[in-house]
Amino acid sequence: EAKFADVGFSSTESDLSQPIENLKNLGPKSGQWLREVGITTIGELERIGPGVAYRLGTEQPKEVGS
Repeated sequence: EAKFADVGFSSTESDLSQPIENLKNLGPKSGQWLREVGITTIGELERIGPGVAYRLGTEQPKEVGS
């Protein structure tokens, strides 16, 4: 099953303005990861789409230890 597959099943506009962490079946690590790429609400994830969100996260440069 695709990551963030349940995006798009929000029933009301108020659901879309909820924090990304309120998305059903989304764990804390995924919520943090989405925030790191600039996706903070369910509506933002719905607009950008799960595929693009995933690519944004995998294309982020990794921090190099000092």
